[in-house]
Amino acid sequence: TALCFMALNYDMKIGIEPSAKVFHNVSASRFTKEHIKKTTYEGIVTTYRLFVDGYSPKGWTYPYIVERINIINAELARLSGLAAYYKRCELEGFLAVKKMISGEK
Repeated sequence: TALCFMALNYDMKIGIEPSAKVFHNVSASRFTKEHIKKTTYEGIVTTYRLFVDGYSPKGWTYPYIVERINIINAELARLSGLAAYYKRCELEGFLAVKKMISGEK
């Protein structure tokens, strides 16, 4: 992700190769709710840190975080099951970033 942000900062283009194939040999132990929670949370916090460290050119401001939290809460009102679980995990990540930005404990 940091490499992509660096490329964009140098006005480089990023594309997708539709014919590319990637095979992931994923351990069955990763197919758990705890793994979903951990990777979702860490992905959000890491992306915020990339912004703070200057890799991401824009976006992770306090108003953006509040907007994401509001959107997720609205989505949660109509979701159930695994989709709702994922959104709750996402919400935890954005709430953690909100605390980081505002200095809340």
